[in-house]
Amino acid sequence: MRQRFGESLLFTMIIAVLIMVPVRMTLGEGFLERPKANMEVSGLVPFASIEKIAVKKAQERWGQVALGPPLVCVDDDGDIVAYMFAFSIGPSSFPAYSEILSSVKEGRRMAKDGFKAMNPVEQQKVLDDLKDRVQDQATPSEGAPILQSGVAEKMDENLANQVAKKIGRQRMIGSGQYGTIVVSARYDRFPVPLYMHYLPPYFHTGDLAAMKAASALLTDSATLERIYFLDRARGQYFEFESNHQKVLVHSYNLEVVSPEAVLTRKGSKVIPEPEVMSQIGEAWAKIEKELE
Repeated sequence: MRQRFGESLLFTMIIAVLIMVPVRMTLGEGFLERPKANMEVSGLVPFASIEKIAVKKAQERWGQVALGPPLVCVDDDGDIVAYMFAFSIGPSSFPAYSEILSSVKEGRRMAKDGFKAMNPVEQQKVLDDLKDRVQDQATPSEGAPILQSGVAEKMDENLANQVAKKIGRQRMIGSGQYGTIVVSARYDRFPVPLYMHYLPPYFHTGDLAAMKAASALLTDSATLERIYFLDRARGQYFEFESNHQKVLVHSYNLEVVSPEAVLTRKGSKVIPEPEVMSQIGEAWAKIEKELE
């Protein structure tokens, strides 16, 4: 434990400067900061181990992957509690934020407008796939009704829209292209609390959350301060600030709420029961042995 504390203290000194100073990532019409966290916490897991765990679990699930930037997550008190690691699936390197956001926005347009929101190359691919599907169907038997061309074209148009919207819904969250592994940053939490087969919300709803927050705070822009990863299924929230005023925005449904309404445990630590702590310790021992 003494060795762990020494490694954690060194890690804290190195990473604190990086975490506490927002790194702005260009959004085109704005920016989204990297979230902050209080690193002065006991029982921190060395970051090298955290990253190894994330990579190992990602490879087990998705094969060849490329690691993206880690995102710090905090508890009610703003203390670091976990890291979210995004991975792109396949041989390519992890894209720039602007490239990811462009794809996400394209997916939103497709999910809303369907086939007409696709570029010509993708439209042709959808039509070719539908054509192949029709050709694979059995030839109508004698006496079976034959659809008039106009009716058939209308059915094809509706089906093409359905396919395009489905592709859009997947693209707007990075499903099939990305995965996310959440690894705890402290030894008082289970090692890997969450897997997601898509992007972290930071990438696929962060820009929308920023606009919601700015509107709620009656300002032109709001600064992302923290990402709350709350225990016992209380959800994930972005915290935005402007002119010393703060709001939380739910990472998925984008509901805007006051910090007081969500951070109900602030100031009172939740300590796991001895039996649970024993299970947590065993889980860490097992996963660290896998890394040897």
